Amino acid sequence: MSPTSLPKFITINGYRFDSLSSDDLKILWSAVDKFKIDRVRFTPGSQIAVTGLADTQYAAFVSYLQPLLKPQPNNGISSILNCNDCGECKNGCIKTGELVDRLGSLNLPQPMPGRIKVAVSGCPRCCTMPRLRDIGFIPASATTQTWNVFFGGNGGRKPRIADQIGANLTLFESLDLVRRALTVYQREAEDRMRTADYLRSVVLENFLKKIEKDASIDSGQRI
Repeated sequence: MSPTSLPKFITINGYRFDSLSSDDLKILWSAVDKFKIDRVRFTPGSQIAVTGLADTQYAAFVSYLQPLLKPQPNNGISSILNCNDCGECKNGCIKTGELVDRLGSLNLPQPMPGRIKVAVSGCPRCCTMPRLRDIGFIPASATTQTWNVFFGGNGGRKPRIADQIGANLTLFESLDLVRRALTVYQREAEDRMRTADYLRSVVLENFLKKIEKDASIDSGQRI
């Protein structure tokens, strides 16, 4: 098959999938059969993409799958790549589900200058590549259920390893740090500037001081 004849996948935007039960898979197969879908794949961001779906049937297809779909965050975070929760993977050492849910509802300034991709890892193996995302979470301790937080990573044409901006933080401390870091980024970055390019343009120590200053000014902001 030549590159020009490859099937075009249509991503169902605005929604993501969690794990699917056997009943969920029956609904998915029913939708595939009903709408004459040729191929299905799941994206790294836990979204579904299909081929063979007519443009006129897009809305009906999404409506049919509604029981399976979870809304993507609408707070400026573009996507959240998440490991299986603790207990679903033999290497998992920390619960990730609550963190992911709270990230999606985090109160953030709008609009963000660029896309914000988040990765949450459930163990130090870092299968979700949190050091190559705008925001990354890596377990600091399985005993205390704390996190190390990273900012400014990118795996694209100009790769950059994220900087660690927090260590051994509780869930709420991690979320508050991310909110403050993104507030500084939103206030200072140029339009379409990703976090990696923003950190290339500033001194990390100064960025961290601004985050800390925001903490002293606005420590009561809701998470």
